[in-house]
Amino acid sequence: MQGKEYESTNNLAFGVMKVYKKTDRNQLKIYDFIQPFGGKLDINNRWVKLSEQINWDYIEDSYASLFGETGNPAKTCRVAFGSLIIQEKLHLTDAELVLQITENPYLQYFIGNDEYSTKPPFTSPALVCYW
Repeated sequence: MQGKEYESTNNLAFGVMKVYKKTDRNQLKIYDFIQPFGGKLDINNRWVKLSEQINWDYIEDSYASLFGETGNPAKTCRVAFGSLIIQEKLHLTDAELVLQITENPYLQYFIGNDEYSTKPPFTSPALVCYW
């Protein structure tokens, strides 16, 4: 799950889904992150600390303004930019990035998940930019 949505996802005129849905502005507390076998994340972990240093609200406002009203729904800014930060810091290929995020609860917390999941958050071809 990528956070609670607080903006309507329907276009009132045509019933069309919006391309970008803003997320709840509240940072998930580290102690609320759910892991499959219990336990809690370490507040001193580098990814937890880095997630608290980034102004995700500012990034999301800029990111959300790039999308129109029609098209496929976009990933949240936490998933999009968080994944790029992970990839750059760890020097990962697209395929390895997906595997690392899928296997690591700290990376999942960093990209905004509120619980650990064994399901990949996206596929490596989704990272290709078509500018």
